[in-house]
Amino acid sequence: MTDLGTLGGSSYGTGCNNSGEVVGYFYLADGVTSHAFTWTAATGMVDLGAPFGGSSAAYAVNDSGNLAGELIDSAGQQVPGYWSPGTGWIQIGNNSPFDDHRNYGFGINNRNQVTGQIYSGEQVDAFFWENGTFKEIPPLAGAGDSGGRAINNKIHVAGTSTSAAAFVFIHTFWTASAGQLSTGYDAGTSFATGLSLNDNDEMVGADVLSGGNATGFYWSASAGHNDLMSAGGTVVYAYGINARGQIAGWSSLTGQTNNRAVVWPTYQSAPSSIGVLPGGTNSYSQGINNLGQVCGYSDVP
Repeated sequence: MTDLGTLGGSSYGTGCNNSGEVVGYFYLADGVTSHAFTWTAATGMVDLGAPFGGSSAAYAVNDSGNLAGELIDSAGQQVPGYWSPGTGWIQIGNNSPFDDHRNYGFGINNRNQVTGQIYSGEQVDAFFWENGTFKEIPPLAGAGDSGGRAINNKIHVAGTSTSAAAFVFIHTFWTASAGQLSTGYDAGTSFATGLSLNDNDEMVGADVLSGGNATGFYWSASAGHNDLMSAGGTVVYAYGINARGQIAGWSSLTGQTNNRAVVWPTYQSAPSSIGVLPGGTNSYSQGINNLGQVCGYSDVP
């Protein structure tokens, strides 16, 4: 495990591409304002700034080094964002006149297409964005809300939608031709979402259960919905899946004392801990690339 450092306060790795580039965000000295960063072994951590002042964050990066995230716009509102080395920051959509800080660009593919979520009042909509064109992704039939979390190179989206039958958010798989598809969820789920999607249309994510426990899951059209094994505890999240079907996430340990970043070699395998940074007690995987490299964060003394 390699410590990527920080340019201020705490830092968080949230995504990595197939070149081993890592993106995320770090807090400035005030402990409130965040800036997105990119990291490579050659450059170290680079501050991507915030074009209108305030905060920014990065959540996903494609193989060209372009990323999806969020930033504060000129009106002081949080909006989804796209960043590339050539253009810098571009805001996606506009939340005016609502001052809502729940708008994010969560996923990006190698076509530079972005998905995420944007609020209008108390309704949240998944979106698809490409080269300045913004389109909403409808929820499941009869439902009112949706969110996009990951988009693959087939332009398929993993995310979440309210369900007219279950009255909760459940994880979904979207294509332009078929629309939203419910992909199953565990009994007792209060919120569920897909968090990563590879080009084989294999999806992973988490079912958050009533009472605070959570179950990581794997889904494909052929295998259906499958719960992932835990590392002993009752809180499990799956955040990334690569082209080989290797899954990264985190699990609480027996007794719920600490959390560990883990990798599942397959969705049917037991998880393997990847440890913590020196002196740390908790770690969290947030992504995995096709080389099997994992990014995330760990606490330190």
